[in-house]
Amino acid sequence: MSDFTPDQVTGMKAELVQGFMDKNILRIAAAEEELAPENGPGWFRLKNKSLSPLFWSIQTLHSYPRLFELMIILMSEKINEAGIRYDHIMGVPEGGKCLAAALGFYRDESIIYMRKEPKDHGQGGLLIGDYKEGDKVLAVEDVITSGGSVDRDASDKLIQGTSGQLEVTSAIVGLDRQQKGAGEDPTQNGAAYLASKGIELLSVFTQAEAIKYWEPKTDHHKAMKPIIEAYLAKTIVS
Repeated sequence: MSDFTPDQVTGMKAELVQGFMDKNILRIAAAEEELAPENGPGWFRLKNKSLSPLFWSIQTLHSYPRLFELMIILMSEKINEAGIRYDHIMGVPEGGKCLAAALGFYRDESIIYMRKEPKDHGQGGLLIGDYKEGDKVLAVEDVITSGGSVDRDASDKLIQGTSGQLEVTSAIVGLDRQQKGAGEDPTQNGAAYLASKGIELLSVFTQAEAIKYWEPKTDHHKAMKPIIEAYLAKTIVS
């Protein structure tokens, strides 16, 4: 059950996206034409080597209390809307740890942490928390990109790392970039990849949705918005 009206949720999303712009969490390229950054002020080079007119730094969100609060509220609303059931919230390293802690506190629910690597001393293991075998988990991460090699490695680690201990049935992210995949299936995005593993993905925003809430204030940003929309139309898999 939602704690907020649809208009209130829309208002919070608009405030969050504007905050992304104000705090440089969402950055817009300096050049209207597709120009490699090594050739001067241009587009951003992504991890997969492609060029993008926009770049997200969601991992810095916790430095801005109001924006962080909005993200947690909107994540909770998305969970309520989906009606998913789980026993624990689990933060995926590194981007999901702060979000999971705040989300669990906000919802008064159990939190589990996943280490980047298993430890071989003390209690050891990959997971930290009070759980029993077979418990269902909602995994939390800041961003999912393409389901390409890096994302799939992380997802596989999540799935394999909890095999026989916990069942990861759902995941929530702040931003789903919806990028086309890499590797064996270039038509598959991150959500589709997780679905193939039996994990339902929820997101506060897709990249395309977030841009719809963006109201450009400068002439350059006004010129860039249709360029970004065209870029997303070509590169995302919905």
